[in-house]
Amino acid sequence: MNLGDPWLTSDRAGNMYYSTLANDAVNLNLDVAVAKSTDGGRTWSDPVPVTRPPIDIFYSGDKDAMASGPNPSRPARDNIYVAYDDFSFDFNTGAFNIGLPVARSTDGGATWQISYADRFDGNAFPGCSFAQYIGAVPIVASDGTLYVASEKISADDPDCTGVPPTFSEWIFKSTDGGQTFGPGVHISDVTTSVPDGLLKLGPGQYMRNLEFPTIAFLGSALYVAWNDGASGHSHIRLAKSTDGGQTWSVSSATQGSNDELQPSLTGDSALHLLYYRRNNNNTLDVFVANSTNGSGFPATRVTTVSSPGVFTIPQFDPIIAFGYMGDYIGSATNGTNQYFAWGDNRDTVTNFMWPNGRHDPDVFFARQ
Repeated sequence: MNLGDPWLTSDRAGNMYYSTLANDAVNLNLDVAVAKSTDGGRTWSDPVPVTRPPIDIFYSGDKDAMASGPNPSRPARDNIYVAYDDFSFDFNTGAFNIGLPVARSTDGGATWQISYADRFDGNAFPGCSFAQYIGAVPIVASDGTLYVASEKISADDPDCTGVPPTFSEWIFKSTDGGQTFGPGVHISDVTTSVPDGLLKLGPGQYMRNLEFPTIAFLGSALYVAWNDGASGHSHIRLAKSTDGGQTWSVSSATQGSNDELQPSLTGDSALHLLYYRRNNNNTLDVFVANSTNGSGFPATRVTTVSSPGVFTIPQFDPIIAFGYMGDYIGSATNGTNQYFAWGDNRDTVTNFMWPNGRHDPDVFFARQ
């Protein structure tokens, strides 16, 4: 069963891959599964789980993202990668682990192997201390080097005194096709972008938001962007590395009295930074900022109509989580054009439950 968090990538042969959270009918785990299309997305194979834990282990994956790129040992062939966060609990031993798994396929998605960029023994945390990753995103360099960036949330609270969690952006690197990873590199500390992770758009109208990273190359330089609340507003921060992810410089890509959030970054001959902007009247627009040098980011409005919020607390759709309103955003480039998709609430729907109409979250598309 498809349970959301979709992601797409393609290889150099033109095959498309679609990852999603999927319910495992064998032991009711929440897995990550990948389907493949060889005809431009017209038809798809049955999804293949990237992991299949034993029946006596509870397993939950979340927030998957995909990338493809050259196999470093066989550069003419592409590996497919899926990065996500997970939690597992062994009913026999009581052990639980929290990790940052990276699944790789060297045979076009037919089979998968998993390595961990990082993993925590949950039983080893003292008191109320914890650590987890969320929002992992991979990218592959032209030489096959794999990078995985993720937000880390942690708290050092051994005495359970209510120490607030800390947030930070990290990156991991693999030079052997995702089989092993070097030590994680701390990119930057993060200030929570909005209070309680919810952006308010009106009474009962909220938009879930964390500080997930997005990653792209401009030439040989590697960039990571995320939304950050250090200025008092949610603005886009941009980190740059020119030494393969070992050191980073951080700057601001947006500023002002509005709030920018949920960036998506792509790179070709320029960087293209797509994001939502909350206007001063609590409506949403989508903007793209293009930069040929990675420093100046003049922005252009993508949307033609500003979008209002929708009722998410309580949720207008009873099977959808509170705070969720189609709040993902995505972009891709073919080197000539950029393609954008976003959640947009401009349209209204009227039915027996909403005789006076309500705003309806839809997916909109644009090309630059």
